[in-house]
Amino acid sequence: MPVSAWFLLAIAGWFVALSGMVLHSRRLAEMRRGDVSVDTQGWCIARGIITAVPPGLAPRTGCTGQVLFGVVAPDRVWFLRQQAGGGFHILGPFLGVLRLRDDMAAYEVRAGLGAVAMLVGMAIFLLSAIVLAAGGAGWLTASGGAMVGAIAIQVRSERRRAPMVAAEVVRALHTMNEQTLLSTDGFVSDEAGHVAALVRSRYAPYFHRLAALNRVLTTAQYRIEARPDSAQQLTCSVLFVRALAHCQATLLLLERGMRPSARALLRCALEAVFNLGACASDHKVALAFVDSHHVDRRQLGKKLTQLSSPDTKAQFQTDFDDIMRAINEEIAAVGASERRTRSMAKAAGLEDVYLLHYSLLSGPIHSTVGDLDRQFRTNPTTGHLELLTEPEIENLNDELELLSAVMAGLAAPMDKVFHLGLEGICDAHHAAIIDLNRSDG
Repeated sequence: MPVSAWFLLAIAGWFVALSGMVLHSRRLAEMRRGDVSVDTQGWCIARGIITAVPPGLAPRTGCTGQVLFGVVAPDRVWFLRQQAGGGFHILGPFLGVLRLRDDMAAYEVRAGLGAVAMLVGMAIFLLSAIVLAAGGAGWLTASGGAMVGAIAIQVRSERRRAPMVAAEVVRALHTMNEQTLLSTDGFVSDEAGHVAALVRSRYAPYFHRLAALNRVLTTAQYRIEARPDSAQQLTCSVLFVRALAHCQATLLLLERGMRPSARALLRCALEAVFNLGACASDHKVALAFVDSHHVDRRQLGKKLTQLSSPDTKAQFQTDFDDIMRAINEEIAAVGASERRTRSMAKAAGLEDVYLLHYSLLSGPIHSTVGDLDRQFRTNPTTGHLELLTEPEIENLNDELELLSAVMAGLAAPMDKVFHLGLEGICDAHHAAIIDLNRSDG
């Protein structure tokens, strides 16, 4: 064969090897996706094990039957794909495929396309270089040989790692089998935790802002210095702590797709904001709020007298009349009166919020028919009415924005009473979330 042909063959070998290196690099980049929360196809990913989207959500991802889950070996991420012909193929970063039988009793290693291309290309180049460089270009042969040797060492290393990776996959499969499912354990299942990862990824900008807002308010708790003799400061501090805890619990419910429960708890948080704003507006309102406790006790006493069960009623008869007499005397002494939610919202300057958002959030509290109607949907294919039992993860934007409004609403009254300097930064985070919701349309 002429020298020119050998020369062209050497160039072709280098081209094949280079293509293999590029393919290999792209595969490595794909394998390193295990560091993110959810990949581009919507599969939930966590360090250690990459789990699939819960069954109820999988049909909407368009990825059913693709990557089942993945395993993070010591310094690799391996994606597991179940094959139609049985067994599992593990897509590795270099060798490409490590195949496990269905019973996990045996495995085999296959070279990946990138590795094959690199080996073949370098072999062609080496053969050509030996012919062309028999005289004075031995360095070409040496460099080609060194590269082939390095690839061979890497392949041997990957093959030696195969049993360890296979063991990791088996352990991961057992872990997956032990996890509780939404279909058997509902929202307290392990699978619901994967929903949280999906929601956090889908609404990442919102959660980023809410996390920052929450951090500002949480750290502010430890800067409150309430005087023991100040009813206003004591009341405002405890209302702030209670409302913030409700907001944090609302966020936990939203990320698990428990929208009705989250809306109910958000109403509780909003009522605490009304009381906080009213108490912060005037120390006399704070005193009246504390005194209204006696009215609450009297109303509870009246309800106890209406109990129909003699046995239950008898539990409260001891000194009952004396207790009610003492409560009435306290009410008369301090001039206590009932504090209604709307009056507290008005005193806080939030009556419109009461009339709109508070009223709309009452549905899940009272299980009204209008709110229960959200628990049904019409199947677009069959036209049948279906009861919704799976997590709700679509269109959570409005709830997340309202949550940020409630959290930001804690800042102004606390600044008025304790001068914490919260309002500006909290309003900035809330404004950013409003912009996010508007841009999402």
